[in-house]
Amino acid sequence: MNKWHNFYKLLLGYCLIIATLLIIEHYLLTDSPTSTELCIIGNEITTISECYDVMLNGL
Repeated sequence: MNKWHNFYKLLLGYCLIIATLLIIEHYLLTDSPTSTELCIIGNEITTISECYDVMLNGL
């Protein structure tokens, strides 16, 4: 029983670390006004949301 308790604590620790890294990465990417908000499609410079639309729907 003690072995499983340690295993679950370790698993929970890994999940918390991964979640924290994902949240930090998300905020760093969304707050950065430089390359993440601009996307170059062909010769046009657009916002990242338009870039996602093009990637999802095609040209």
